[in-house]
Amino acid sequence: MENATDALLMAFAVLIFIIALSLTLTTLAHAKSTADIVLFYSDRENFQTPLAPDPDNASDGGRIVGVDTVIATISRCSKEKFSVKIIDGSGSDDLYVLEYDIQTETEIRDEINRFIENHKGLNYRENYVEVSTSGTTHTGEDGIKLEEDVGKKIYITYTKQ
Repeated sequence: MENATDALLMAFAVLIFIIALSLTLTTLAHAKSTADIVLFYSDRENFQTPLAPDPDNASDGGRIVGVDTVIATISRCSKEKFSVKIIDGSGSDDLYVLEYDIQTETEIRDEINRFIENHKGLNYRENYVEVSTSGTTHTGEDGIKLEEDVGKKIYITYTKQ
């Protein structure tokens, strides 16, 4: 009878161990997925495109922004590695092209100052394009395309309204 009692106690201990191991692995899986989400959204190079165009602002999906948004975007272009193009359409002096990989921060600051002097109180239509420049694409078992080692170039264009 003692052997049967000991066997039941060992079976109960194994059951408790399996439950504890399952809970530990589940908790670690949830922690990993949460950490992945937090890291994705904290990365400064991850831009979110709008899900649907705003019918009040634009017919082609761009949004209407003020000069303050344009200035903030220009000041971030060298740090966050994207290119900004501003089109005014009124003359050759009203075209600004800011390339993070071509211009220095001093040149970009000079362009910001020139832009502020000439364009106070105007509105612009913002268009955003992200282009993959390199990388390897793999198709997963479920048909989802995965990209590895992707090099991206981001172009933001502002057109005067």
